[in-house]
Amino acid sequence: MSPFISNFGVTPLFSPPYTPRYNGAIEAGIGALKARTAAHAARHAHPGVWTFDDVSAALEEANAFARPRGVYGPSPNEIWQARSSIATAGRLSFEQLAEAHRCIARHELDLPPTGDLPTMTTRELDRLAIRRALVEHGELIIRRTSIAPRIPRRKPEVVS
Repeated sequence: MSPFISNFGVTPLFSPPYTPRYNGAIEAGIGALKARTAAHAARHAHPGVWTFDDVSAALEEANAFARPRGVYGPSPNEIWQARSSIATAGRLSFEQLAEAHRCIARHELDLPPTGDLPTMTTRELDRLAIRRALVEHGELIIRRTSIAPRIPRRKPEVVS
């Protein structure tokens, strides 16, 4: 884990390989940001060549004017300004809960109770444990079913 994010108590959650639908909202957000950036570049007479200023302007525009919660919902800037800080006690409580769910998940996945695991297994364990901890802690509400199984790799075609 990166020392930068670990200093802030952040655990990165990596998407499963070959499952772009896993983070569909993020993929859609990136697509929208690319479209806004391309529009800014075109308005400044350099279509296809994006600058830092184009990306920055697109991000500011999206945060000020997008309405992810519907036409009359708050903008991302308004949501960010209205957020409440997480108290140290709440953060520690969540970390303990996540660790308890890691232990439970290790048992469910027939993994050894302690020790290092392969990277992909650790990531799977973290996704499962942290999702459960977020739900139990009241920070995540799941309204739909889980994501479909991963997309199988396509074998490359051999051209002769």
